[in-house]
Amino acid sequence: IRDHCVTGVQTCALPIFQLQGRALSNLNSLQGFLYEESNLVKSLNFRQPQALMAGLSAQEVQTFAPEIVNSNGFTVENIEDGTTETFLTLDYSRLAPYFVEAIKELTGRVEILETWKNTFTGNL
Repeated sequence: IRDHCVTGVQTCALPIFQLQGRALSNLNSLQGFLYEESNLVKSLNFRQPQALMAGLSAQEVQTFAPEIVNSNGFTVENIEDGTTETFLTLDYSRLAPYFVEAIKELTGRVEILETWKNTFTGNL
């Protein structure tokens, strides 16, 4: 594994582990959904309110990619029952390497199937 440097970025990264062989199964474990932001989140003015938003569960992503999940540095306490809730958000752009590796895994599977098909059908 070699260092990865990006033009315009002052730091370089040394990959700790490769995503190969894990990306597709990790992405397949996720469930996409539509949701409405809670009134509390709307009151914090994170972004322009929208009727429906599409997303992934930060808790699900956190199981395989904790570096993509942010707690935004705040926890809200419920005065009525004394419980606290930490808000998690995802940096969706950091999922891109998982998409790339999943596409490579799928491409490899397609190539195997095409080879198999050509072997048994005579390259129709």
